[in-house]
Amino acid sequence: MGVVLLCPGQGALPRDLPELIRASGEDLAQAYAGRLGPDAWDDPLADFARQQAALVTIGIGRGRRAQALLSEPTLAAEHGPVVATAGHSLGELVALTLAGVLEPADAVRLAADRGAAFQQHRLPVWDEAGMLAVRGPTVHDVIDDLLARHGAEYGNDNAPDQVVATGLRSALDAVAVEAKSMGLRAVALETTGPTHSSFMQPVGETFRGDLQGATFASPAVPVYSGYSAAQFTDYVDELASIVAGRVRWRETLVAIAGQDPAPTIFLDIGPGKVLANLARKTVPDIPVMNLDDLEAAA
Repeated sequence: MGVVLLCPGQGALPRDLPELIRASGEDLAQAYAGRLGPDAWDDPLADFARQQAALVTIGIGRGRRAQALLSEPTLAAEHGPVVATAGHSLGELVALTLAGVLEPADAVRLAADRGAAFQQHRLPVWDEAGMLAVRGPTVHDVIDDLLARHGAEYGNDNAPDQVVATGLRSALDAVAVEAKSMGLRAVALETTGPTHSSFMQPVGETFRGDLQGATFASPAVPVYSGYSAAQFTDYVDELASIVAGRVRWRETLVAIAGQDPAPTIFLDIGPGKVLANLARKTVPDIPVMNLDDLEAAA
């Protein structure tokens, strides 16, 4: 019996970021403002450093709320302890923090460093690039050939019926046309660039340098890497490599579900329910909850 905490990354950005940051806890709010300066409160969406630090701050705050709830006797008896964590891309910094590998302030700093690397290496060509969600029951049968034909890259393997392509919009448009002719759905995503593609290689290498100065403690529970779809073995390499590499989220969930004993519930700490929905599709035999649902039931 046990709970796996699922930590979202850089999906849809909440518009009430300042309020959510402050609600995460005084120590986290101070870490955010201390790294980015007092002006960061004015507009957390102003640049990549602020955005990514804000999301990690909020994620850690929500994760700590989840851990506190799960320690209460009634919920502890019903669900058991936290037995693993996993984060989707940027969310890995949250997952590592909740498992005791990173100190909260260090995670916020690293998130800001990661975002600053995005800002540093941003090129005009990013304006001509993006990401495309391709969905359907046969998507995994055709996606590799489809991307190869049109020069797009495989950014995210999210679920049995969903992948995300990344690259130049001209390539993604061609992928979308052919995917729809195959009976698949193809939807352009709102993004700030072609994340998880070769365009991000310089970003990942700069972030690697930031990570080499970080302190990583032994995990209190297993932490799964979306880059390897297994437990982390090299924090610096895997956190840096996933910036330009594929997020193997579907495989990660399957690997976690294969633990012995298997977890009894996945808990998406949100905000939102994106990871909960992906988990329901990928490992339908394991119940899934969202933190907001858990709080409402407590």
